[in-house]
Amino acid sequence: MQELDIVEKLAEKLAYLREKLKKRGFNILNSVTAVVPVIVGEVYKLTSLSKELLDEMNIFFLLFPQSVPDKS
Repeated sequence: MQELDIVEKLAEKLAYLREKLKKRGFNILNSVTAVVPVIVGEVYKLTSLSKELLDEMNIFFLLFPQSVPDKS
């Protein structure tokens, strides 16, 4: 079935993404869904990760910076 192939491919890509993010030390909250939250913590790291994902994996997402100043 074509639909099953799509689901399996998505699962493989998500597993790969989770593995790489964990190896790089990112907190992904042990997500098992198609949405992978990534807790980065610092704006410059978030910007760098966003660019890398867009360049290498054609993934992009909106960035929502924290609503309070650093170290407050």
